Amino acid sequence: MWNENEFKVITLSIENQVIHMQIDNLINGFTWWCSIVYEANKLEDRKELWESLTALNNVVKGPWLEMWDFNNI
Repeated sequence: MWNENEFKVITLSIENQVIHMQIDNLINGFTWWCSIVYEANKLEDRKELWESLTALNNVVKGPWLEMWDFNNI
């Protein structure tokens, strides 16, 4: 876990294939974003994921960590 006096984690959205979060460092004011992705096996099922990531890309201004579980490389 994290120290709630040092970091604030805000869940922005929870979807079938991705969870998006904003993480604020309460000590130095640094903000970054994190997306945890579990990619669907079928290509047609991934369209929703890519639409979500594209939309978030237009909003995020700063560091963005994406953690992936690729089912297909």
